Amino acid sequence: MFFRRKNSPSGRVLQLLESYRNPQGQPRHRVVVSLGDAPLAQEDWKAVATAVADRLYGQPPLVPTEVPPKAQPWVDSISRRVLREARWLPLRAAVPDSQAESLDGVLVDQVTHGQSAVLGPVWLAHHAWKELALPAALSGLGFNPTQQALAAAAVINRLVEPLSERALAAWLGGTALPELLGEGILKGDSNRFYYVSDALLSKQAELEAHLRAQQARHFHYGRTILLYDLTNTHFEGEALGNAKAKRGKNKQGRSDCPQVVVGMVYDEQGFELAHRTLPATSPIAPVW
Repeated sequence: MFFRRKNSPSGRVLQLLESYRNPQGQPRHRVVVSLGDAPLAQEDWKAVATAVADRLYGQPPLVPTEVPPKAQPWVDSISRRVLREARWLPLRAAVPDSQAESLDGVLVDQVTHGQSAVLGPVWLAHHAWKELALPAALSGLGFNPTQQALAAAAVINRLVEPLSERALAAWLGGTALPELLGEGILKGDSNRFYYVSDALLSKQAELEAHLRAQQARHFHYGRTILLYDLTNTHFEGEALGNAKAKRGKNKQGRSDCPQVVVGMVYDEQGFELAHRTLPATSPIAPVW
């Protein structure tokens, strides 16, 4: 197996291909899986392709393939994706040893572990997502099922392993989220997570109100004290498209950078009630 980049109407696509010979003995290639714009480093292509082939064919190599640690998650996620999509069948299958020790039909000396996926933290976050009735809330705000699943994936990623929207798409394949949220989260435009993040931001006030109501429902308490806190965050660039970004005193010592103020309101239990991004010149006690 080997990788190649191919131009498509939606942009450059990374594909894993398999070489074979047709019944006439002619060499041919077929696509095993298409990975969109996956940012797999080209220097790791050969090692990852070889390791994936070893797993899919079920035949341990004579010399184990050395995969760089940073590329190992790609072996797991690509192998799982090929088997999950169930569109590829090996042209040659491993032949089990009839003399091998068997226990209830299982060849004991051939049991291996592979295709690891993150389950525990994403399952817990997904459970909380449902307990907070967020699918119903998003449905009421006009999000279709695909957008709801993408929103859940984006939020869960922020809780488990915060990444950029671009890196998020590659991270999903190494988790159990496709099984929890559906295969649709692996498909679509490469900008799909940017779009859903913008859609969530446009409904910020409604979603914060929903979460406040859910907190009260789950924890059965009344609020008597409200607290607020302010911090700032800066931009390395000029941030010319952000009208709120201004230069000012910066807590991180980066007064040379434009910044914004982030304000958050809490109750006496420590639950966040709302947050706003404010201009850097906002007064200490902003109007909410």
